[in-house]
Amino acid sequence: MSWSLVAALLSIGSPTAPAPMPWALRYIDLRISVDLAARRIQGIARLDVSARPGAASLVLDLADSMVVDSARVIEPGRLATIRGVREPGHIGFPIPAAAAGAGYRVAVWYHGQPARSAVGFGSGQPSTRGASYGVPGSAMQWWPTLDRPSAKADSADIRITASAALVAVSNGRQVDRVATADGKSATTHWTVRHPIYSDVVSFAIGDYTVTRSTVALASGRRLPLEWYVFPEDSAKAAADFAPVPAILAFYEERLGAYPFGDEKYALVEMARPSFREGQTLSHLGAALLTGKHDNEQVFAHEVAHQWFGNSLTVKSWEEIWLNESLSEYMAWQWIRKSQGEKSYETLIDSARTAPVAAAMVPANPADFNSLFGNATFQRGPAVLVLLEREIGSTEFVAAVRAYVAEHAHGTVATADLQRACEKASGRSLDAFFAQWIRGTTKLGPLY
Repeated sequence: MSWSLVAALLSIGSPTAPAPMPWALRYIDLRISVDLAARRIQGIARLDVSARPGAASLVLDLADSMVVDSARVIEPGRLATIRGVREPGHIGFPIPAAAAGAGYRVAVWYHGQPARSAVGFGSGQPSTRGASYGVPGSAMQWWPTLDRPSAKADSADIRITASAALVAVSNGRQVDRVATADGKSATTHWTVRHPIYSDVVSFAIGDYTVTRSTVALASGRRLPLEWYVFPEDSAKAAADFAPVPAILAFYEERLGAYPFGDEKYALVEMARPSFREGQTLSHLGAALLTGKHDNEQVFAHEVAHQWFGNSLTVKSWEEIWLNESLSEYMAWQWIRKSQGEKSYETLIDSARTAPVAAAMVPANPADFNSLFGNATFQRGPAVLVLLEREIGSTEFVAAVRAYVAEHAHGTVATADLQRACEKASGRSLDAFFAQWIRGTTKLGPLY
């Protein structure tokens, strides 16, 4: 697949940069009932939040297409509740004096038809297929939350109710699946016990053929691998997904332990002709499954997101290159290993000539192409190759591994990667990062 198509495939709109808010998201208890035929979600979101210094009224993000039936927050040590006030794009809770460190439980009952940009439904078979699409600002399109990457909850429980004839997939580890007495619907409970931010909270529902296996991790743990594929694509998926265990093993060698080894890694087919990561799972459009390994680079990119994006999450979308460019750099390394040096050099040559009008940092959260365009998918990994050549391959590999270990399950900024590279190389990289990452110098002359 040409990476020049990535922005078009991913594009759902232009997320805006959220204003800073001194609230921490601690726990997510999300329960949704999905009517695929009506393209409707009904849900209850219970969130544990805590106040940081200077916290005032709490504001949850929720798109106007979702109707709020009831919203309230319970103050610590009190029986009384504070009712939420519906505002454009938000639910406000007028908390008069939030003491720093105080915990609150927020509960919102809601329903509605989410924007198709955030939850896609299968064309031709709308009653049997649907999936969320976790790009920046998409969580608030289908559930109320603090919708920013820096707001990582410590854990989550996600329950999905849908037709009992279908399979419901989400993040983390499946706890149980309970059908109603009449057998018409079933609720599948998934639990997440690692930090997670709202946009990669994911679900998919479909008439899936499910394949389960395990792969040995470097730690000795056996990681559950799960493939959720539409029946008509099961043979093609079996061929296309075959390299995934080797990709995981290669990444563990380069990056350290798979971050969610006690949960799973899953590939989940969706009707939308695109691809996107969720935590512990990746959504892949049906068009990517050919049975001919045509899109191995895409699969490798999505696997790498479990380290870059899900375990290490950017503090702000302005630094999204840390998610996308590092994932694509690792996909290039896999292509180099699996297909040879010539294929690797072809990727570099393609990136060298890709037009880039702006610096990678800061990206403009109001411009979708700034987040998912040539800057992050081509210039970014090419600059990382240049950085590797600048400080030495051994030093660069050590730097990235240390960066991953230090910030596992946390949030990161470009300065964190720079510090890791400076420590590994024993030299200042201020000029390099200013020129190549915060600047717009053309790549051509140095390749």
